Amino acid sequence: MCSLLVAAAFGAGFLPGLTAPAQAQSNSAPTVDKAIPDLFAKTGSVLTYAFPADTFTDSDEDTLTYQATLKDGSSLPEWLNFQITQRAVLGMLDDTELILTGIPADRDVGTLTISVTADDGNGGTVSDEFDLTVATSAPEAVLSLSGPANALEGHSGKRVLTYTASLSKSPSENVLFKVCFHPFDPRVALNANRDGSGSTTWQAGADYRLLNAGTPTASACSGNQIFLEGTPSLSKTIQVEVRGDTDVERDEAFVATLELTLPTQGAVLGRNRHTHWLLNDDHGDARMVASQSTLTITEGQSTTFTVKLSEQPTGSGFQSKEVTLGPTNLLFQLNQSQDTAYFPSAENPVLAIRPLTRTFTPSNYATPQTFTVFALPNDGSADVTTMMRLQGKQKLFAGEDRNYRNTADGISVTIRKATTPSTKPVVGITPAVEYATEGGDKSAKFTVSRTGPTTSALAVNLFVTEKTGGGRNFLQVAGKGLQSILIPAGQSSAVYTAPISSDGVDEPDSEVRVSIRASGVYDIDGAAGKASVPVYDNDGAQIVSIEAGESPVTEGQDATFTIRRTGGPITGSLNVLLGVGEKDANAGDFVAPGNEGRDKTVTIPANQFSATYTVPTVDDTVDEPHGPVSVWIRRNDSAYLRHEDDTSLVETTVTVNDNDDDGGGDPPPDTPVASFASAASSAVEDAGTRNVAFGLSPAPASDITVVLTRSGTASEGQDYAPLNLAVDVPAGTASVDVPVAITDDADDEPNETVILTLTAGTGYTVGTANVHTLTITDNDDPPPDTPVVSISGGAAVTEGGDAAFTLTASPAPSGSISVQVSVAGGGFATGGDRTVTVGASGTASFTVATTDDGTDEPDGPVRATVQSGTGYSPHNTNASASVTVRDNDDSGDPGPDPDPDPDPDPDTGSGGSGGGSVAD
Repeated sequence: MCSLLVAAAFGAGFLPGLTAPAQAQSNSAPTVDKAIPDLFAKTGSVLTYAFPADTFTDSDEDTLTYQATLKDGSSLPEWLNFQITQRAVLGMLDDTELILTGIPADRDVGTLTISVTADDGNGGTVSDEFDLTVATSAPEAVLSLSGPANALEGHSGKRVLTYTASLSKSPSENVLFKVCFHPFDPRVALNANRDGSGSTTWQAGADYRLLNAGTPTASACSGNQIFLEGTPSLSKTIQVEVRGDTDVERDEAFVATLELTLPTQGAVLGRNRHTHWLLNDDHGDARMVASQSTLTITEGQSTTFTVKLSEQPTGSGFQSKEVTLGPTNLLFQLNQSQDTAYFPSAENPVLAIRPLTRTFTPSNYATPQTFTVFALPNDGSADVTTMMRLQGKQKLFAGEDRNYRNTADGISVTIRKATTPSTKPVVGITPAVEYATEGGDKSAKFTVSRTGPTTSALAVNLFVTEKTGGGRNFLQVAGKGLQSILIPAGQSSAVYTAPISSDGVDEPDSEVRVSIRASGVYDIDGAAGKASVPVYDNDGAQIVSIEAGESPVTEGQDATFTIRRTGGPITGSLNVLLGVGEKDANAGDFVAPGNEGRDKTVTIPANQFSATYTVPTVDDTVDEPHGPVSVWIRRNDSAYLRHEDDTSLVETTVTVNDNDDDGGGDPPPDTPVASFASAASSAVEDAGTRNVAFGLSPAPASDITVVLTRSGTASEGQDYAPLNLAVDVPAGTASVDVPVAITDDADDEPNETVILTLTAGTGYTVGTANVHTLTITDNDDPPPDTPVVSISGGAAVTEGGDAAFTLTASPAPSGSISVQVSVAGGGFATGGDRTVTVGASGTASFTVATTDDGTDEPDGPVRATVQSGTGYSPHNTNASASVTVRDNDDSGDPGPDPDPDPDPDPDTGSGGSGGGSVAD
């Protein structure tokens, strides 16, 4: 679908009552030269659509501004980002690039009608609408563009690059398209030069040219290509020829975009943009010198290399002789706050490099400086080799005598595939700050965390947006869309920072929204897959609002209120006038006269956005109805404004509950019942302190001490810090945390438990939920040569016979190891623990004698389980096995006997070759 709306206005205005000029110049509205096609986005995948440069034009050559909304005027959904990049040359806007990007989730399935509006600033506007379909699979054919990988340009010779336009399936009607090539950036030093002569002889300084049937063409676009309705042929190629040279220059690029020639219902557009870099391999005398030309890194690990300069930086006049080297934002995604660059993009990074820059001067140019490179886990199954590039630049230059004008070089990095872990880490994101502000250093910060081992680095892919509409604009273009954050080895979390840009525009408050993108190397915490941080504007008049705190409260407790300001500046404190009252004549009297009235104030400190105002309530002996305490913001237009359009932000209430009975005086309080909030929880060994909560209902009227006992397989003082088992509970407290500080050791060991039990004491009773089991999950791998012992059971035996078991150690131990085994015999054998010696052969057998009694009973198992010990580890899944014992007495079969030591999941078997549950 496509629709168009145009509005035009007269240009130079004139005052009412004056005669208009005889020939008033009219303003021509912008026009849509290329209708925006319908688009498709697959759930869980990245959508990137680059609008052709001439989608909108203006005959008056006015500078256009752009806005994208849904058809009804509402904001785009949170997952979708309309990116407007305006690049400048010599301080003047020279180019605007419009890109639509995002990653939809399954919940976003459906069709959006989106309107893009171009405004010339003189009253003229034009809008174009298109449909964006989100689905788990394409409902119709999707037309996409792919292109060649970046490559060294070479010193001579020519290469042919192939671009492929492909359809996902046969189209329902004809699809006409073309592929156009254009500069990457208006900064000419970064653009590869296209040969537009059409001659077989290359123009001087040209880097690439478009081919038509193998012959050079002067055009910047391919000829019109067509996929016929119903065609089984689903791809077409376009060729570009590039040539090498010996020029000392920076890396250069050009961009290809796929465009529909005519509107069609036969296909929707997918990814339509590809950037190709010609990587410089020519150097003058002044160049960077790397310690290595190749690196090999195992996935998840890191290594270092050094760089220096070959000769002293030079320059004349006011030129700076300082040279900076590092990854460029044109080939990397840079995270300034983390001092980290991601390569080759934020969509699917395979490398990270720190720091972002190294600086060289005439005095230290020959001293090597170090960069660290991280190989990031990725979805692939094979080793990957890529070219990591560094660029150099000399600051504040003028003239041609600076010797580090064009400096670029690369290192070939091979990423070795690591063994895929048996369990993926689970990643989540939470706000790290309460709010962010425009100006100052109050950025929006988020904590990105992972579970499991921290022995390798992990890159978490993010998508960043902000609440839009109403002129909101707090994030720079580079800070939106696809982003990444590195959690280094040895760390379970890292902080992602979204810098807030400062302007002089009075705009509504906003929020920064960050969600975790899917990856094959981690799972996403379903409850913590996205987070947001509010952003407060610091421009325009200061506007104050009020929010109620906890409600209800019991008489005698404080009623609290938060007074918040937006706008600015906030460098000074702000006194806010308040009123306090009890306006319900039928309610009780809970506030002392001195704490009511219209003469109250609260001060928001300098450089702060909020303050708390407290109203004490009186705990009397009068039985009275519950009632509200009201606090409102009084007018003071010379200092601040109120939200006159929303009275809930001007006045609010906290309800106060009475605690007295009909006879006067406080009734005897009910005895609190202590209960755990949950029966079980778990924490990875490196989780730090894990709180185990228990509640008291009702909250105690006076201070009490709750007593607990501990047990479990974990050792106090070794696996966790000593516990305080006599917990002081202040009056009025309904929930208490018992902190368990877990010790992160390097020992490979089974999961262990800390069992806390509430015991009866003075001033409280214990409920039925009086036991909580905290499981500490080990995060250490066994040493590579540590034997792992499994067990298998032999054939079934008749009671009185010996049940046989075999232990197998892999790898076989170099000497003998003593394996601890526990036996559960039910009614057929005597249970208990025993030690079995496994020698260098790697196997050992033992038997368990069964009892031949005269009792008729069901058949049943004898089970043996490998326990933890020294010099070996029990197998994760085959550490237990059973042997069936058949009864030999006959007086009727009463049915099967339960397994004396059942598996947690009977569907998984009992382990080993003798596995299987026992059936009658």
